[in-house]
Amino acid sequence: MTDLTVHFNKPADWADTIHVYAWDTRPGAGVADWPGAPMTAEGGGWFVFRFGGIEAACLIFNDNHGRQTGDLWREGEGWYADGEWTDTKPAAPKAAPKKKAPAKPKAKSAARKGAIPKPTGKDFREETIYFLLTTRWNDGDPSNNFFCRDRIKFDAKGNAVDPKTGETVPKPGYNPGRFFGIDVGDLDPEWYHQEGFICGGDWESAYPLQTRHLAGDCIDLATRRQNVKDYIIGSINRYLDMGVDALRIDTVKHVERDNLLEYVNAWKAHKPGLFVFGENLVKGYGWGDMGGGDNGPSEIRPWWYTRLGHDPRDPNSGGDPGFPQLDFGLFSTFRDNLSRGSYDGVARVLEMDWIYGNATELVTFLQNHDVGPDNDFKYRFKGDQWMAAAAYNLLWTARGIPCLYYGEEIEFMKGAPQDVEGERDTLDTTGRAYFGDHLTDERIGETQAHPRYQHIKRLNQIRRAVPALQKAEMSHIGECGGGMSFVRDWNDGESYVVVGLAIGGGQDITVGGVRNGVYRDCVTGNEVHVGDGTLWFHVNGNSAGVYVLDGPGKIGSDGVYLK
Repeated sequence: MTDLTVHFNKPADWADTIHVYAWDTRPGAGVADWPGAPMTAEGGGWFVFRFGGIEAACLIFNDNHGRQTGDLWREGEGWYADGEWTDTKPAAPKAAPKKKAPAKPKAKSAARKGAIPKPTGKDFREETIYFLLTTRWNDGDPSNNFFCRDRIKFDAKGNAVDPKTGETVPKPGYNPGRFFGIDVGDLDPEWYHQEGFICGGDWESAYPLQTRHLAGDCIDLATRRQNVKDYIIGSINRYLDMGVDALRIDTVKHVERDNLLEYVNAWKAHKPGLFVFGENLVKGYGWGDMGGGDNGPSEIRPWWYTRLGHDPRDPNSGGDPGFPQLDFGLFSTFRDNLSRGSYDGVARVLEMDWIYGNATELVTFLQNHDVGPDNDFKYRFKGDQWMAAAAYNLLWTARGIPCLYYGEEIEFMKGAPQDVEGERDTLDTTGRAYFGDHLTDERIGETQAHPRYQHIKRLNQIRRAVPALQKAEMSHIGECGGGMSFVRDWNDGESYVVVGLAIGGGQDITVGGVRNGVYRDCVTGNEVHVGDGTLWFHVNGNSAGVYVLDGPGKIGSDGVYLK
């Protein structure tokens, strides 16, 4: 067996100590914990490490100061530099000639022809989010589970062992909510609001939402007090110092926008380039005072948190604070279109993108731990597999950052309630069940072979290769029969793509007013020459056409749906 030797060329802005972290080694062997093993400097910015008794491994190079590569794979000795592996050490760059006439600027189309641009790593829109709840990932220690509102399993006689106390429950006087009872009168006013608890009519009004306690176990901090600001900002800064790259702020409507932006701006100042987004649950368009059947005021709606103005009927009264939100408006349409095999109504939502500070930074999703697009939004998506594939085709090609809820890729707990419903429900019967066994050595092959897993994997490959799919605004939005189409133009043609989607059956797509030139489809590799500003192509049912101007052609392998 040949030992695995890897070489890494350190970027200039990394720390001087480089580590290599490895997992899924072949054959299996003990590997150091994060950040991995220190590499040895070998001159010229290169570092080397030899894995004894290992011939292949997944790898991450990092400087243990927050900078790292993505997930890599290597079999056999290799040199990694500028985002690419080579089998031999790359030659040092040649010295530039002393005198050289300035070169004429190349046309944009020639500069990008057939090339796949590398992600910059500085724009979070280049990413895809995999959203998991760590407490539901793997039950590492069942002995610390306890009888409470999340519940544990009962035996045939209707009894259970509370592992925390050893008591057999239920029994008279035993309170399953014992950890959650709060007397507001006992709360320190220096730290907590004193307005009591939210009542039934408070959920669509800003003042009670932002000054009252949500529940007995979710008491409300006095977020305008300086001592509270200092504590929370300092706490999160410690996570940022440990390498956290982005923050998801839950239930933002419970904190007044300008007050919340004090926190967001402080975190961004502490870590420049930090991406922060918010969660503001609404089952509808979420346009507030702008209309659309929404009975709540703008001040508690998602778009308000993406703006700086103070006119609830004029989003343009203020600019972009750099605090995008989860796109509940788009999600809310899925119950009535994607869950029924249609894209009908999606265009209406996308045409309202002007309401947000920057719609290209919205985080899009099909489901999460609170909601799914079926019936009354209470369940994990239980539609047919082809419907989900069509949903992902939209989410991975439309504006916004796609967010995948853990297990979606294998239809995990399909149709289960997102949380406990009945008196004796337990977590393993819900959409928040533990996922860990699907990642074991015995099951990982089955997990990765799932059609939806492979579908999303290819969508990620395509999105990563086309900057316009990551960062461009949308135009030319149209719905046609069982499909829809749109254009995404990044940086005035630097990256330009025409997208056509078909749900159910195949669809002929025609888009006018586009740039002339040679288009290549990332899905089929089909090539079309446009000279009159109109692009025509056919899309197979539940597939997509991703026609990139001067693009690279086919990316990835055909699957059940993308073909």
